[in-house]
Amino acid sequence: MGAGVDRLHERAVNIHDETKVRLIERLEPPTALTRVNTPCCERAPPPPLSLSLSVSPQLHVRLLSDMDHDVEKALGGLRAETKHAVETRKKTGNCSLYVCIVVLLILLVLLLVLSS
Repeated sequence: MGAGVDRLHERAVNIHDETKVRLIERLEPPTALTRVNTPCCERAPPPPLSLSLSVSPQLHVRLLSDMDHDVEKALGGLRAETKHAVETRKKTGNCSLYVCIVVLLILLVLLLVLSS
């Protein structure tokens, strides 16, 4: 069962890393680095506010869409691990534990009867 949790954790970390990379790629276009390295007088003026306001909702919609996709991937992984845990539980069986409990109860009753 510990291996399943480890696999699920690795999937979650991978999904988190992929999301972070996608977010950085969208927020920092390739021209951002050249803009930072150029002197102030050579920089292009910032985009108009109306353009910024129209791009922001689109970016949020894309990020939410990506997040929804990532949640679906994580949910699929969680379902797979749950199925694996149920199969493992069925395979191991607890019959021997129940037999052991019954034997110990019988022994306890015998000891109580013999001690009185």
